[in-house]
Amino acid sequence: MGKAKNKWIAFILWLLLGLVGGHKFYEEKIGTGMIYLFTFGIFGLGWIIDFFSILNKPTVYYV
Repeated sequence: MGKAKNKWIAFILWLLLGLVGGHKFYEEKIGTGMIYLFTFGIFGLGWIIDFFSILNKPTVYYV
C-alpha cells in the first residue's frame, strides 16, 4: 500500500505551484514533477487536467 496523501493539500499545491509541478512532487511523482517544471505544466494542458483529477479523488488517497 502506498503513502496516504490529502486531496486538499494536493489541491492547494496545484493552485499555487501547479504549473511547476508542486502537487506532483507532493505525490512523490518526481519524474512527472520534473516534466511539469520544465514545460510549465505541459504547456498548461496537464495543469488543467489535474484540476479535475484532483477533485475526483477521495479526501485521503494513496499514491
